[in-house]
Amino acid sequence: CNQAEREWIDDAITARTAPQPLIVQTGGAEAVHVYHGESRTSVDLEPIAFNDASGAGDTLAGGCLSAIVGGVIDAGAIAASGIQSAATLLRSRSTED
Repeated sequence: CNQAEREWIDDAITARTAPQPLIVQTGGAEAVHVYHGESRTSVDLEPIAFNDASGAGDTLAGGCLSAIVGGVIDAGAIAASGIQSAATLLRSRSTED
């Protein structure tokens, strides 16, 4: 989710007790925050200049899901996979030459 969507996520999981949800929260160019149970991690992002961010959040989610399906269980590694996927998309739209 992004920062604006986080409240909806929190509302949706209020009564959930198990399994602990994995939340990957983006904030544009700010660090990505990863929450899993009591664990909290932040991942700083490499600056990328681009014209169009359309699909970056969905691509990040897809990269996270791909890691999970591939057997990755570390929350930070799952988020890193999503970040790498989104960064690849954004670099393809780079305004830097």
